[in-house]
Amino acid sequence: MTQQLAGGTAPDTERFDRPVAGPTRPDPTERLDAAPGGHVVRPADHSERPVPSMAPGRFVPPPDPRIGQSARTGTLTAVVAALAGISAVLPTVGITLLVLWAVAARWSDKTITSMVLRRYSSGPRKSDTFVAAVTSPWHGVVAALATLLTVLIPAFVGGCTAAAVALIYSMAENDSVYLGRPLPVAIGVLIGALVMWWGPGGIPLRRGSRSIVRGVVRGQPLTRIIIGLCIVIAVLGAVFALTHLSSGASWWPIPSSSSLKLQLGN
Repeated sequence: MTQQLAGGTAPDTERFDRPVAGPTRPDPTERLDAAPGGHVVRPADHSERPVPSMAPGRFVPPPDPRIGQSARTGTLTAVVAALAGISAVLPTVGITLLVLWAVAARWSDKTITSMVLRRYSSGPRKSDTFVAAVTSPWHGVVAALATLLTVLIPAFVGGCTAAAVALIYSMAENDSVYLGRPLPVAIGVLIGALVMWWGPGGIPLRRGSRSIVRGVVRGQPLTRIIIGLCIVIAVLGAVFALTHLSSGASWWPIPSSSSLKLQLGN
């Protein structure tokens, strides 16, 4: 055995020096986009998609200028409080101002909406200002009719609120129910204004009111002045209503408010 190893040929050792061939393991860094099933996931190529193009003669409609603007909630709240304060002292003046504000707000909203729809359908034109001026009276008539129809529910709710406040005061003071006192009138006007704002048909009123405030009350200093003035009027009206609980309000220019007095017992 030893001789065979000594005299014979040496065993082939090359096969031990060569690496053993076997199944190659894939490099995990080569195909990162490969799915578990062996399919290659490639990013979507959007370059071959057809790009929508506009037809000849078409245009990009301009956006509504009211979108993205400030709501001016603080200024409008101060205005409503001031109207309630005025109504405590001069109910006829306060209610008239509230109705006129509603007409002006709807008028403004109707005019701006008509202009936006015109430019959306046909694009901006030189005749836009002329058309707006010509159709403005018609928009005012429509706004007045819309206000006349939508003010019925707020007037009813405000009247019921004033009657409830007058009834509560009469029960507390053992007196007759009188709607013409400052406190019932002021609270009734305030509740009626809130119903006008949030009730049926209130969307044009809100849009138009914000447009008017944004167009008239510009700048931070003027806004602060207007809000401060409205707060002063509201506070003075509240003080007047609380200090004149048993006296009647002044229905100027109406000479008498006897029709507002309801005798429901002594």
